[in-house]
Amino acid sequence: MMPSQMRVKVRVPSEGSTMMLVVSINETFQSLQTRIDAKLKRHTNLSLAEGTVKLKYLYDDEFVTIQTDEDVQTAFETWRDQLQDAGGAGVATEVELFCHR
Repeated sequence: MMPSQMRVKVRVPSEGSTMMLVVSINETFQSLQTRIDAKLKRHTNLSLAEGTVKLKYLYDDEFVTIQTDEDVQTAFETWRDQLQDAGGAGVATEVELFCHR
């Protein structure tokens, strides 16, 4: 059985920082963007909403930009598939996203 929530690790390479969030597996792009921006504004002058950075996930060594609810779900499905492929044991239980310029 898959969890209803998951941890999201958001890396901000230009700032050398990482943020953690707990989100619903049905999280919308707008909600995720708002929550990440709130954390970004505490420590940086970066913003997803203002376009200074973009939200991305890594797929086959390529960064894929997240701009819609569908993109968020694709990123989460990729994570779920990797978790299931690994048998759900001994693997990270968090999605890794990136804020890149």
